[in-house]
Amino acid sequence: MRTDPRSRALRDIVSDLLDTTTGTTYMARKISGYWQGYGDDPVIGRTAPDLVLADGTRLGEHLHDGKGLLVSAEVDGYADRVDSVKADHSGMLVRPDGIVAWAGSDGLEDALTTWFGAAS
Repeated sequence: MRTDPRSRALRDIVSDLLDTTTGTTYMARKISGYWQGYGDDPVIGRTAPDLVLADGTRLGEHLHDGKGLLVSAEVDGYADRVDSVKADHSGMLVRPDGIVAWAGSDGLEDALTTWFGAAS
């Protein structure tokens, strides 16, 4: 909205960038935070893979009730906010929006508290 020469020049550069597929993709990822990792495991902060679980269902089938999903791990005090399922995969906590909030073996309690509050 500024009209000084430097602002106009910057606006022209950004417009040129957004006129390309690569530039638009870059900006969309930056704005959405998709590029940002949330932990040591690269799956954290990304959309959860639609894994086949031990009972033959798929992970996505368990994300329709607005609860989190804890895969291959168990913890007490969160049953009202987080469902648990078994899989032949390492532990993973999936937020209700399908984003992985935790994966691995350490730090589960911290992730649960961060995303779902204190245990009841």
